[in-house]
Amino acid sequence: MDIDRKVRVNIGGIKQTGHIFGRAHRPAILFVHGGPGNPNRHKIIDKLLPLADHFLLCAYDQRGTGGSYRPFLKREDLTVEQFVSDIREWADYLKSTYPVDKIILVGESWGSYIGSLAIRKYPSLFSAYLGYGQLVSMRKTLEAQYAALGKRLQGEKLNDYLGIDPPKDGKFASKDDESLFYSLLYPSFEPKDYPSYKEREILPFYRSKEYSLFDKIGWKYGAKRTNKAFEGQSDWRLDDDPRFGIPYYVFQGVDDFICPYSLAKEFIEQEVQAPEKGFFSFEHSGHLPAFEEPELFIERFLSLFGDLL
Repeated sequence: MDIDRKVRVNIGGIKQTGHIFGRAHRPAILFVHGGPGNPNRHKIIDKLLPLADHFLLCAYDQRGTGGSYRPFLKREDLTVEQFVSDIREWADYLKSTYPVDKIILVGESWGSYIGSLAIRKYPSLFSAYLGYGQLVSMRKTLEAQYAALGKRLQGEKLNDYLGIDPPKDGKFASKDDESLFYSLLYPSFEPKDYPSYKEREILPFYRSKEYSLFDKIGWKYGAKRTNKAFEGQSDWRLDDDPRFGIPYYVFQGVDDFICPYSLAKEFIEQEVQAPEKGFFSFEHSGHLPAFEEPELFIERFLSLFGDLL
């Protein structure tokens, strides 16, 4: 690894924080984290660092959170279109600053949505796309979750069992229904010995030396603000135009109920049109196979993209 540098770059009119490390004269991997508002620099360094022996890695905190938090940002600064434009600017930055001519875009969950929009809009900037925790459609996701939870709860329909009416057009009838639904969904599908959200997400972030005190404060306030900006969104979808101009791949955990495995599999195998495409199952993962089965993730990543080296 001959580059290990934290940077603050003017992206979309605000300073954004990223960490760039790995091999200078190799293809770049641009990681787009999930959330919205959950930076993953610390996870990449902890779990995926072997990729830095082969590629130039760039992980950045998206606008409004972590090291890219700015208290003056307004709701109109936090739009899907702006997040997509930021991806383009990060790709431009990599190509103008380092001897990079190939970029693999890796999108996680929410990042798989804006990442897919970015490669659709700016295909010439990227050589390939890889998604995990892949989002296909918010409406279909909610419908699939509702049906699965109904089966899990003693085979009852939720509107009979608890008075939660089925979602319509990607939304529940009330905030109370929505809150009750999610309070049941996660405990019903997470493994019994699964660490709590605090143990697996909050504490590792705050304990990580990857982030400054400012970054940690930015995550605390920024994630809440970013999620609020997108509250109630139900129109996020990729299946309205599943055509992509570059190779398109998905690594999906079999136990992913947040972005259901079956939806991602059907999307790739039956709908996506791309020069090359592939769907790869991770049998022992849920939503984040990159960090739940990192060795297999790295092995398959190198197998897919080794010819770019």
